[in-house]
Formats: sequence, structure tokens, C-alpha cells
Amino acid sequence: MSKEKYLKIASQAAHQERFRNFKPASELWRIAQGLAVTQADCTWCELRADTCRVAAEGKRVSINSTESNNESSRYKTLVIGSLVSVRL
Repeated sequence: MSKEKYLKIASQAAHQERFRNFKPASELWRIAQGLAVTQADCTWCELRADTCRVAAEGKRVSINSTESNNESSRYKTLVIGSLVSVRL
């Protein structure tokens, strides 16, 4: 797939998300996920789609930033209700 098509759909998804239209944003993020060229883009779209889906259901979403004791790098943990916890 072309990067341009992915960017167009991801941009539309982000626009819908900014205006709190979470259901269509989630659907657009899923489409963008299928068009993603890199694994990083694919993972990002998956996380955005899940976040928007949960927000559309009226559930709370929180993102926590934590310093790892085993590594010098920082990571973020995304917690969507009690459904998902993903290290980024």
C-alpha cells in the first residue's frame, strides 16, 4: 500500500478523534492500520483505534509515563479500562 493513502486515512482518523467523534475515528484508525507500511505505524493505529473504541463506549482511558528500573529508556503504559495494558 502507498504511504500517501495511509497518511490520508490516518489524518482523517486524527481529525475525527480531535472532535471527539470516537466511533468513526476508531473505524478510520482500523482502516489506517491495514494500510500501514511500518510496524510502528500499525501498532500506533491499533492503539488509537482501541482508545477511540473505549472512549466511544464512555469508558475512561489513562496513559501513565514510568521510568524503567532495568533500562535507561522510558516507556509508557496505556491502560484502557481494565481491558488492555501495553508497554510503548
